[in-house]
Amino acid sequence: MLGIAHLLMMAMAKEGVSREEAAKRIWMVDSRGLIVKTLEEVVETVKPTAIIGVAAITGAFTEKIIKGMASFNERPIIFALSNPTSKAECTAEQCYNLTEGRGIFASGSPFDKVTLADGRSFIPGQGNNAYVFPGVALGVIACGVRHISDDIFLTTAEIVNYAYKNNMASLYPEPIDKEAFVLSHIYSPDYDSFTLDNYSWPEEAMNVQDV
Repeated sequence: MLGIAHLLMMAMAKEGVSREEAAKRIWMVDSRGLIVKTLEEVVETVKPTAIIGVAAITGAFTEKIIKGMASFNERPIIFALSNPTSKAECTAEQCYNLTEGRGIFASGSPFDKVTLADGRSFIPGQGNNAYVFPGVALGVIACGVRHISDDIFLTTAEIVNYAYKNNMASLYPEPIDKEAFVLSHIYSPDYDSFTLDNYSWPEEAMNVQDV
C-alpha cells in the first residue's frame, strides 16, 4: 500500500505538484479506517475521485461507499485489487450496478461480464501487477538495467528509452529501433516441425471431375 502511495506521489510530482501537496491528497486506510474514522466516513469526508483496495478485506467497499463515490464523481474510479476473487473489496457487478454503469472498475482477479438491467454490458478489466512485472522484467533484461528504481515502475511503458536516456542501461551500442530490439527478446512458442506431412484423402476426392 505504501509503495502505491509513493508511486502516486511521484506521478503527481511529474505533473508539477509538490511532494508535500501530493502527500496531502493521499489518504491511507487500513481495516479499521483512517486513525479514528471508518472507510465510509473517510469517503464521505474526503470525497475522493478514486479508491484502491489492496488489503484483502472482502466487501470493504460497501454499498454506501460505492453509491457515495458515484454521488460526487461523474466517473468514480473503483479498483478492487485484492487477490483471490473471494477477497476482492467489491465485485464488478456491485460496482457497475451501484454506479449505474459510470464506475471505472479494475480488479486483481478476473470477473465475468456484467449486464445491467438496461441491457448495457461491461467486461471488467484487471489492473494487478501480473501485467506490469513481465513488461518491466523484459525491458530490464533486454537492455541490462543495472538498478531497478521506483522511476522504472512509473515509466514502465517507456522503460527502454528511459534506461538509455538516464544512463542506466549496460548493453551498448544503443539500439536504433528499440521496438524491434525488445521484440527480439520475446520468447516465441512456435517451432518448425521436422515430421513429414502425411495426408489421407477420401477415395471420392481422388476422382477427376468434369465441369
